[in-house]
Amino acid sequence: VLFDDANARTLGWARIWVFGLAAFSRVIFPLEEVTYLTDYTPVGFLELLGARHWVPSITPAVAHGIQVATIALLGAAAAGLRPFPLVAGAACVAFTVSEGLMRGGGVIPHAHMCLLLSTYVLAFFPAADAVGAFPREDASRAPRASYRGALVAASLVFALTYALAATRRLSVGAVGVYLDDSILVATATRDAEIALSGGWGVWASGHQIAGWMLRIGFPIVTLVELLSPLWLFSRWFRWGWIAVMVPFHLGTGLLMEIWFTYNLLLIPLLVAGWVPPPRGRRRGPRVGEIDDRIPPRA
Repeated sequence: VLFDDANARTLGWARIWVFGLAAFSRVIFPLEEVTYLTDYTPVGFLELLGARHWVPSITPAVAHGIQVATIALLGAAAAGLRPFPLVAGAACVAFTVSEGLMRGGGVIPHAHMCLLLSTYVLAFFPAADAVGAFPREDASRAPRASYRGALVAASLVFALTYALAATRRLSVGAVGVYLDDSILVATATRDAEIALSGGWGVWASGHQIAGWMLRIGFPIVTLVELLSPLWLFSRWFRWGWIAVMVPFHLGTGLLMEIWFTYNLLLIPLLVAGWVPPPRGRRRGPRVGEIDDRIPPRA
């Protein structure tokens, strides 16, 4: 089962990775661009806050301030500042607001939803009991089940974003798209919109072998997405899922300019269950603390 041996250090590395990626995603996108939108359509709870009326009046200085505050809060959460639930909660809200401001088209794309949801999951768990590989001396060590539960919950939410996307694709009754050339048309159309002269997507749609690979791969990808929660219980399925979905994400990027960059960066953690090994000299157990590194004698 995934994350069977998770502990405070494992969750500490996950916290650094997830909140660090979120902070990086704010750094590379200047929020001032939202001030130039002529037709802003609010997304999520920003619509309840009447963002349609006040967002157009945001000045570049205010937008820059929101961006700086969001990066600072996400960085503080990545560092594990105390009290962590309060810091992480504020970081999640700021991240949601900035994401909503960026997505002026009325929807947060699937490619960004996973990272956003992962920050919320970790905010509810004792993810600050360790700074990377080093346990905090003042940490009230939670049961190991709490650390494992945090990572399992984040992995499950990640899996459900794929499973629900596939479920919706099938529930709208569009089964015929798996039997005709819809995937070729969609690939060529999207690529032609981005690259006016036509790029890899147009080429693949008109190439016999590449076209057949797209036709065959589309239903396989949908099936694998639908079964995504199984990676929590099966090592073989996890590696099979990675073998299918990583090329799929790279393919959508190259052929359709739809990049799932943050999903690709979360896969090593939330699907493969990989975290860096602890470095440095580990302290011994405190008085009254059970050292879980040494198995009990028979």
